Amino acid sequence: MQWEAQVMVEGLKQIQQTIQATEEKIQELCSQLPEYPYLLSIPGFGPQVSSQVLGAIGDPCRFQNGKQVLKMAGLDLSADRSGKTSAAATPVISKKADLRYALYQAALIASIKNRSFMAYYTHKLRGRAQEKGIQTKMRVKLAAKLLLIAWTLIQRKDPLDPKLSVGPKVHKATIKRGLFTRVKGDSYLLAPPLIITEAEVDQIVNILGEAIQEVAKEVV
Repeated sequence: MQWEAQVMVEGLKQIQQTIQATEEKIQELCSQLPEYPYLLSIPGFGPQVSSQVLGAIGDPCRFQNGKQVLKMAGLDLSADRSGKTSAAATPVISKKADLRYALYQAALIASIKNRSFMAYYTHKLRGRAQEKGIQTKMRVKLAAKLLLIAWTLIQRKDPLDPKLSVGPKVHKATIKRGLFTRVKGDSYLLAPPLIITEAEVDQIVNILGEAIQEVAKEVV
């Protein structure tokens, strides 16, 4: 029994070594591609996610629009229309399960470590926190957004600039809607009066959400 266990342990070690050697080879090959650094600039994207996305997209020009990219990955969320429940926002089954898993992990990291994506994710959850499985579904949406960003960067041959001045853009969009805030980087300071009503708080949150959505479309 002890001998069999030892053989199994040795077998697992060999498998781990093979996996590690394979991953190192993949990273070596990817590092030779000019698009590789562009993907590494995306929050949540490490060597593994970047290599999987590169392999899946290949030539970015073979896709005419973002919908085709999402369909390729099985992340076509077009079923999530206004008035439908969140249950409709589920990925389409395809053979790209490994890619979807990698993108979901990237979305998970981005939604808790990057301010801009945290704001996007929080806005998506607003008013729906009690829905069953809503956090997972919103991260799937974020995973789809990250894939579109990756495809866009590969097309443009340009990294994701962390100094895009997203904060001032959102600030400008809120002012356009009648909401004045103080901005520092990607942080916002609100100073409403103590007599503010619940309806007015909702209005502020709605304006911020609309402004973030507007800038997100512009940046992506």
